[in-house]
Amino acid sequence: INTDGYAPGSGNGALQVNFDSTGNPTGPISGHYNITVTLTAAMTAAQLSFAYRMFLNTNADTGENLYVYADVNGTQYGVGGNAWVDSAIGNLNEGDSGWLTVTLNLGPLAAGSHTVRIGGYINDVSDNAEDAWVRLDDIKLQN
Repeated sequence: INTDGYAPGSGNGALQVNFDSTGNPTGPISGHYNITVTLTAAMTAAQLSFAYRMFLNTNADTGENLYVYADVNGTQYGVGGNAWVDSAIGNLNEGDSGWLTVTLNLGPLAAGSHTVRIGGYINDVSDNAEDAWVRLDDIKLQN
């Protein structure tokens, strides 16, 4: 999997998951990029890597948090002992993270089909000015 081969932030081919609070919805809200890949041979030490950039409007209140997540075949992988890759915490005025990269160690993957899902989750929205988005680029599954 390789979304485009361009440098993150170049404006070429990044995917965006947008959380639009227009109309004052209530959370949680989630969205993701999903792809099924077929491996012709097993991977003994599979790694999923990608670049991401996340934005949480500074109007977000305490308890209204944005998470970047990744899962393979329904199993979530994260960093720091969490079930997510990164988070932006409401009421801390975190705003835009800038481009970051992550590599997740998946362990062995058997030959056959596997579903990769990467996206964002905002656990609550209470105002129509609490937009958020997650951008994804350079998604790679390798051994």
